[in-house]
Amino acid sequence: PWVLLESRKDSVITLKNGVKVSDSYFDSLNRWNGLPINLRLKYNSNYLTFRFIGITHKQNQKVKYQYKLDGMDENWSAPSVNNYASYGNLPNKYYTFRVKAMNSDGHWSKEYQYSFTIRPPWWKTAFSKVLFVFIFISSLFIFYRWRISSLRNQKFQLEKLVIEKTAKVVEQKEELKAFNEELETAN
Repeated sequence: PWVLLESRKDSVITLKNGVKVSDSYFDSLNRWNGLPINLRLKYNSNYLTFRFIGITHKQNQKVKYQYKLDGMDENWSAPSVNNYASYGNLPNKYYTFRVKAMNSDGHWSKEYQYSFTIRPPWWKTAFSKVLFVFIFISSLFIFYRWRISSLRNQKFQLEKLVIEKTAKVVEQKEELKAFNEELETAN
């Protein structure tokens, strides 16, 4: 179903309709059919159409197909003459596409399997989750340190205010004591 522009491990795949899929990774190419082995597609390259063909010596138009995408379909499709299967909006995970063909005599072929993976977006990777937890814990720690500093500052200001008010009260007490002594001497 694909024609490869280059055979690098991080390549651009050009589909038959001319759409280029970038940011895909694979280990190598299958020598028999040219398909990428261990294909890992980007999370938004998740609309796929599989095209397949069964070959028979007589009555090619009567070949029927059944297919199944492990990870999406629970059961095989109904036998059909359509030689393609489309899947849209596939979630990120590992898939195996399976297909088999039945000739006009009713004999089923061996099942062909093709496995691939749709990678998660960066914000759903294990690394990003660890990063988010680290940022959250760091934010809590910074807030904690700021709050402790703020409370120490408030404590210092209150102590200063208490000392000032205590000095004022002592001064007023001394004035009252002096006034009382003055009254006693006057009496």
